[in-house]
Amino acid sequence: MNLASKSDRYGRVLCALILCVLIAAWSACTGQTGAGDAELNADPQAQAVLRQIDAETRQRQTVSNETFEALKKLREKYPDSEILRGHMKNALIFRSDMAALRELLIEDGVPPSDQEDKKTLAKVDVELGNFAEAAPILEELVKADPNNVELRGLAGLTQFRLGNNDRAAENFDAVWKEIIDKKMVPEISIRGLIYLNQGELEKAKETLETAIEFDPDHISANNSLSRVYGLLGNEEKARELSRKVADLQEKMAAGTLAKSRRVAQKLELEKAYENKRYQEVIDLAERLLAGAESPSERSVLLQYQFNSYKSLGMNDKAEAVRQKAASLAQ
Repeated sequence: MNLASKSDRYGRVLCALILCVLIAAWSACTGQTGAGDAELNADPQAQAVLRQIDAETRQRQTVSNETFEALKKLREKYPDSEILRGHMKNALIFRSDMAALRELLIEDGVPPSDQEDKKTLAKVDVELGNFAEAAPILEELVKADPNNVELRGLAGLTQFRLGNNDRAAENFDAVWKEIIDKKMVPEISIRGLIYLNQGELEKAKETLETAIEFDPDHISANNSLSRVYGLLGNEEKARELSRKVADLQEKMAAGTLAKSRRVAQKLELEKAYENKRYQEVIDLAERLLAGAESPSERSVLLQYQFNSYKSLGMNDKAEAVRQKAASLAQ
């Protein structure tokens, strides 16, 4: 069995990229100015596009295809604008387009000199599985900030994927207390697997049990612990954990299928909204609301419904949606 699913290994990397954008003031993310920014700031149509991007990312946590195409045209018109480069970087993060983001970060084949861009590039390379490319960047970043638990975790994961168990362990162990305090289960699970690979079964058992204590349904940790118990001669416990892993994998497969269906429905909703098929938007949003997992997702779907009802002149229903959204926000 693989160490973990891709979502387990890298999902937090993408979440961290998006969170970085969400918690930073938009102006701070795009505060640098370049040669083309004076003209950009004096262009009312360009400013309207940037305001639309701002609104979409704050309200819907994405950038629509229409707005993204407008942003690309602006970059063609103002190729030297640092403000537009910042907006493009953030838009690609929100759209989860890691390949395009990597191209942006190394334009003209030149790696970024800015430290934040280096961190972003390293995270993107990990997300894409480019471990050989990520390793030297992370080594440089860790050297400059050796107590950074996020960077150490990424460096450890990267070295592990490159087959360098000792270097991976060195990165994890340097910030082990912080990893435990932050309950960084993927890193703890990998450290346990390294102990297993090195034949240190008792340390592997202790480390993997810690990972499962923090996340009982973590597939990798349960699978590795099953192997440990088998090697320790406890076949009953090994079989018990193997059955648990099989059940978890079955549930994950079902969840992945459901999630892919929701993604398709969300794309369908966005397309319907862009094409002003407002009744279709309302119906799709209603179906998606039934399975919405977070307040922010429900808020976005209700906003779609509110806007659609308003566009159809159905103000009473729009007001009812507004009140529903207000009650959820309390």
